[in-house]
Amino acid sequence: MKSLLQFTLLTVVAGALFVAGCRSHPTAPVAAVQPVLLPPEQGTNVWLPDQIAPYTIGRYRDPRDPNVLHEAHTLYRREQTSRPNLSPPAALALPAPGSPSVEASTRVLRDALTAELNEQRVTSGILVTQVQSVEELLRQLNTRTQEFRDALRESARLRETLQALSNRVSTIESAPRPEPLRR
Repeated sequence: MKSLLQFTLLTVVAGALFVAGCRSHPTAPVAAVQPVLLPPEQGTNVWLPDQIAPYTIGRYRDPRDPNVLHEAHTLYRREQTSRPNLSPPAALALPAPGSPSVEASTRVLRDALTAELNEQRVTSGILVTQVQSVEELLRQLNTRTQEFRDALRESARLRETLQALSNRVSTIESAPRPEPLRR
């Protein structure tokens, strides 16, 4: 009895929620907006199109099914999707020629370029000095390497001489000794 009462209560609540969820709301009036179409020359200045690259693929066997052969065809791949053009319009990039601001901006750019060139000269001088020190170290290393090779050759020659002397001593010691003369 108690479970029947719970089931009935649950059914009534679920039904009320279902009916409340289906209730529609009054809609607000929708204003019609007419799109403004840009001329094509301005459209490319605002939004850059997709970049698509063609790839020619030769005949090949399907890797999933060795019984299937694909004929040569062209594959088109979108390399870059369309995106907004964030570069400033040409009118805003630099002031009009002949105006005083052009001379000022030219002066600023020239000063910045001069500063960058001076910095590059200093950096180049430092690099040249470092290259010269590395070359000197390389010369020293080559000299030491040659000395080491000479020492190895001398060591091998001495080892061979020692081995030859050791063999002679062994031969002399193993030779039968003559008996001393008896008088």
